Amino acid sequence: TMKENRSMRLRAAFPSVILCLFLLCGFLPPVSAQDTVSISTVEDLKNLAKNCSLDTWSHGKTIVLQNDLDVTNSGFVAIPTFGGTFDGGGHTISGLSLTANEPVQGLFRYLQESGTIKNLTVNGTIASGEGKDTFGGIAGSNSGTIADCTFIGTIKGKSVIGGIAGVNEASGRIGGCETQGVLTGQKYTGGIAGENLGIILKSSNRSSINTTSEEASLNIEDINLDHLKQLEENTVPLSGHTDTGGIAGYSGGIIQSCTNSGSIGYQHMGYNIGGIAGRQAGYLSGCTNEGTVLGRKDVGGIVGQMEPYIILQ
Repeated sequence: TMKENRSMRLRAAFPSVILCLFLLCGFLPPVSAQDTVSISTVEDLKNLAKNCSLDTWSHGKTIVLQNDLDVTNSGFVAIPTFGGTFDGGGHTISGLSLTANEPVQGLFRYLQESGTIKNLTVNGTIASGEGKDTFGGIAGSNSGTIADCTFIGTIKGKSVIGGIAGVNEASGRIGGCETQGVLTGQKYTGGIAGENLGIILKSSNRSSINTTSEEASLNIEDINLDHLKQLEENTVPLSGHTDTGGIAGYSGGIIQSCTNSGSIGYQHMGYNIGGIAGRQAGYLSGCTNEGTVLGRKDVGGIVGQMEPYIILQ
């Protein structure tokens, strides 16, 4: 009958369908343990940094830190760019020592929008002498998510200095993070982010930020008519730091439910100094400051300078 013939044709075609599916699966990316990479030694971490010189290598991968690692004098350099998931497992990477051979510096130089770093503690030093810097203890530039991470140590540079991220980009998310140590920068210096354009939630700072009397000198050779005009208008600060905050030096994004207990600023020096944000032009809510805040001009327990069109609660 017609129904029996149709049934026989389907049974005959079934092996061919199975074969096609088998061949097709051979061209699909396998879902296996190969997508998970374990980091157990300093050499493993150094190999990760080498692999991540290609910005797509980490996509879809989960990196799991299995042990505490001390990278002191190991030759470890920063992980250039990362777009996967790095799970620190509650472990610590210590002995980090980075200098300004790159303008953007951190354990991870760039965290991509697809990237996540979580459950990690970093202990170390990032320092620079000259040039424009973007330094962060976890990431120099964050466009992804940094959650439940801690930085302990010292960061020193010219500008855009943050304990967790130098700059938290518009797509960046930082949550449940903490910093403690010493941070120093001449512009955009914050306990969590030097410059925040994204979201910072439930994070805290215990670091001392710009608490020394480092003065910016004015060379007589650099003075010209434009400088003289600016000096007459009092628009050029001759000493101190600008945009210093316990959570963010400058924030045009969102800061919510954050706390600061670190000392911020130096007496009679610095502009736009705040316990939470040095200069604020975004949204700030539910934050508290318990630290001492000192400066020369535009100094506040929560915000140093508030720009127009803000919401402050």
